[in-house]
Amino acid sequence: MKSTRKLHPIARLNLIPRIIACTFYVIIIGSISLDSLLSLPFISIAILGASWPHVALFLASQKVDSKRQEEINMHLDAVFCGLLVIAYPSFEYASTVGILLVSNGLFIGSFRLLATTLAAFLLAAAATYLVLRPDYLIPASIATDVIIFLFFCSYFGCFAFLGNNLTRQLIKLNKEVKYLSMKDPLTQCYNRLYLDKKLIEEIQRCYRVGYPISIIFADIDHFKKINDDYGHNVGDAVLQQFVAISQECIREDSDWLARFGGEEFLIILSYADNKVAKMVAERIRVAISEHVFVAEEKTMNITCSFGVASIDPIAEHEDKDKVDANGLITLADQRLYRAKELGRDRVQSA
Repeated sequence: MKSTRKLHPIARLNLIPRIIACTFYVIIIGSISLDSLLSLPFISIAILGASWPHVALFLASQKVDSKRQEEINMHLDAVFCGLLVIAYPSFEYASTVGILLVSNGLFIGSFRLLATTLAAFLLAAAATYLVLRPDYLIPASIATDVIIFLFFCSYFGCFAFLGNNLTRQLIKLNKEVKYLSMKDPLTQCYNRLYLDKKLIEEIQRCYRVGYPISIIFADIDHFKKINDDYGHNVGDAVLQQFVAISQECIREDSDWLARFGGEEFLIILSYADNKVAKMVAERIRVAISEHVFVAEEKTMNITCSFGVASIDPIAEHEDKDKVDANGLITLADQRLYRAKELGRDRVQSA
C-alpha cells in the first residue's frame, strides 16, 4: 500500500470512523444470527466488514485524485447503510443513519457530496426493499437496539474527537501564521509590516495618554564589506547576533525591535524621552563594539551608528503639529545619516 502521507485528508479522516462503523456492522449481524456464526454468509459479511476500511484506503492511495476516489468510497458507505436500514426496519435506526450521512457530508464540507450520498443511500434502500420483501427482514430485538445505540455513540464520539482535534490544529496554525506575519524569518525580531502598523498605534496612544515615545534608528557600519569578505551566511549570523545583543539592552515588557530593511533596525522605546533613548542607544553601541562576533569559524568586531528621535506630548514645543510615524522615522534617519557623516560608531540625537 502506498504511504497515506500523500492521501487527501478526507481519506485519512474517514479511516477510523469507517473502522468503527464496519466493526459494529459485523457485531449487529452477529447478534442477530448467533446460531450461524460459522455460516458462509456471516463469514463473508465479517470479511467484508473487517476489510472494507482498508480496501477503501488502498483504493484512494492508488489514485492520483485521491479525493475523488474517497468520494466514491463514501457513496459505497451510503449503499451499505441503505442495505442495513432495510434489513433492520426501525424508524429510529433509519432516521439516525440519515442524520449520520448528513453530518458526515457536512463535516467533509461538500453539499454536492451530501446530496449524492443521500441519493445513493435512498436508492440502495429502495432496491433492497424490492429484493428482500418483508419476509426477509431482520426482526427487531433489544440486544440489537443496544448494540446500535453503542455504535452511534462511538461513531459520533469519534467525529467529535476528530472535530476537536482539527479545531486545535486550526488554532495552532492560525497562531503560527500570525507569528510569521509579524516576525522577520532571519532574526526573529518584528518585521517591517508589523513596524508600520504598530508604530502608528504607539504614537496615537502616546498623544492620547500623554507619555513620551522614542525610536532608535540603528545601522551596522560597513555591513556590505562583511558580506563581500566573508559571504552572506556570515552576514546573516552577524544580523542575528546584533538583534540578540540589542534585545538584551532594552526592556522586555515595553520596548521592541523591528528590522527596517537589510542591516537597518528600529528600536521603539515606550515611556522614554530623548535623554533616556540616547542612553539606551549608547548602551547598545558599546555592547556591539565590545562583542566579538563569531560565524563559521571567523571572528570580527563591528560597530553601529544610531539616530534617535522622540515625541514628548507634555513638553513645550515651538511647532505644535503632531509628528506621525513617517515623520518620526524621517527624523531618526536624518540623525543616523549625521552620525555616519561624523565618522560612524556613534549616537546622534536632537
